[in-house]
Amino acid sequence: MLIVIMKERDIYNRILAANLFSTYVIVLIVVLGVIRETLLFVDIALIYACINFVSTAGFMKFFLYDNSRI
Repeated sequence: MLIVIMKERDIYNRILAANLFSTYVIVLIVVLGVIRETLLFVDIALIYACINFVSTAGFMKFFLYDNSRI
C-alpha cells in the first residue's frame, strides 16, 4: 500500500491509496479495542475516521479546482 502511494504518478490515485491505508488503520484500531474490551479505542477510531474524511475531501477539492499545482 505504501509503495503505491510512493510510486503512483496521478495525485488522485495517491490520495485514494492513502485513504485506503487510513481505513486499514481504523479497522486495526477497532479490532484492538475489541480485543482489549476498551471503548476508548473505538472513540479514537471514530475521531481518526472523521479527520481522514475531512482531509481527503479537502485534498480532492484543492486538487480538483487548482490544476496548476499538479
